[in-house]
Amino acid sequence: PFKDKRVRQAFVHAIDTSAIIEKVMRKAAYPAGLMVAEGMNGYSADIDTRLPYDPVAARRLLGEAGYPDGFEVTLNCPNDRYVNDSEVCVASAAYLGRVGVKVRVQAESKATYFPRVLKRDTSFFMVGWSPAGYDAHNALFYLMATPGAGGQGSWNMGAYSNARLDKLTGDIQVETDPARRGAQLR
Repeated sequence: PFKDKRVRQAFVHAIDTSAIIEKVMRKAAYPAGLMVAEGMNGYSADIDTRLPYDPVAARRLLGEAGYPDGFEVTLNCPNDRYVNDSEVCVASAAYLGRVGVKVRVQAESKATYFPRVLKRDTSFFMVGWSPAGYDAHNALFYLMATPGAGGQGSWNMGAYSNARLDKLTGDIQVETDPARRGAQLR
């Protein structure tokens, strides 16, 4: 199901991030629309937006994608790595259940969780990322580029592949002009 963009968009619409921030995270978080946070090189506030919480749109998108009754999936989560990690997963699963997606949360110690995810023994999982050097290239290289040599795409668990993104990621890696590099990161 996740190969269909409409399913991925439906998941974003289905989860009330604001409520999770309020209740689970006790207001000690903010909704991210980008792979990197404010303060990181390559962050752009004007594009840091998310799709709104909209369960009606989520149901419509699931139906358009061929899943009018939802589907079942396991959500792999650590329970000892991030602040309130398993609680965020449980809350997310509850919201997805409201639009017909039956989510089985499998929360486990990071000692077993990370080896499972790195073997790609997952379809849906939680991960946090702090780019080394506070630069967006790190997230592009490890999370989004096609898996390849030198660790490229090593955390791209869905094996997403986009030749344009790969070329741009390589160009950013060697660009020395700050203005040009900033434009490429954007």
